[in-house]
Amino acid sequence: MSNNRLTTLRNEFAKSTNTINMFVWLENKIFKNENEKYEINRCNTMCCLLGFATMLPEFQAEGLETNGSIPMFYNSKSDSMVGGVDAGAAFLGLDYRDAEILFIPEYYPEDCKHGENAKQEILRRLDHLIAGGASLEKFVPDQDLDDDPWDDYPIDELEGDQV
Repeated sequence: MSNNRLTTLRNEFAKSTNTINMFVWLENKIFKNENEKYEINRCNTMCCLLGFATMLPEFQAEGLETNGSIPMFYNSKSDSMVGGVDAGAAFLGLDYRDAEILFIPEYYPEDCKHGENAKQEILRRLDHLIAGGASLEKFVPDQDLDDDPWDDYPIDELEGDQV
């Protein structure tokens, strides 16, 4: 696990004034100005923590980016590229299951998928990892999940607004 990257992500996320809504995709726009290090997008929403991480200039310089709809990580040491949750897992040094629990909305309680509740829950999970806590499994709400939680997304409704 990369505590330095997790700590950077946690601190940048905590400072962010952007509204969290895990069911609204980022627009494919980044606006830079002199007053802020970065702005996520005009509508002031973000999808998940991994989408947020792809917008951080220091992480972009280290190979984490988005291709327009999928987070990607190019690892120059192994000359390999991975996408999606695998990108977040590889970049942050997490096992795949913890990356799922950190990044995928279905692994959050219903009242923690947008707004301040989402932000606090994400920070709680990051703090747990940074402190050397074991698996994030204890954060998974009691609910039935199928093998692919992304199957439940209303893809037709999202196509025009994806990252």
